[in-house]
Amino acid sequence: RLWSWVAVASMVAGMRRAGLSSTQVTAVERVFQLLYCEGRTVSAALTEIEGGTTIDVVAEFLDFVLRPGRGISFVRAL
Repeated sequence: RLWSWVAVASMVAGMRRAGLSSTQVTAVERVFQLLYCEGRTVSAALTEIEGGTTIDVVAEFLDFVLRPGRGISFVRAL
């Protein structure tokens, strides 16, 4: 699963350049891990994300994903 950690490393650099705090960066890393690295269904991952944080960037992510007409898609690596 090297590709997932490469993606996270790239995201972290961009988030730091954008001025996100270390708490916000850590929260986004956890969201990515739940969605893409732990083999959960999207609904199971979103349920855990909803119940586990009050960080503003995660709340904004959930607002976007859960809004009607929006969502996420991904391809699992073989």
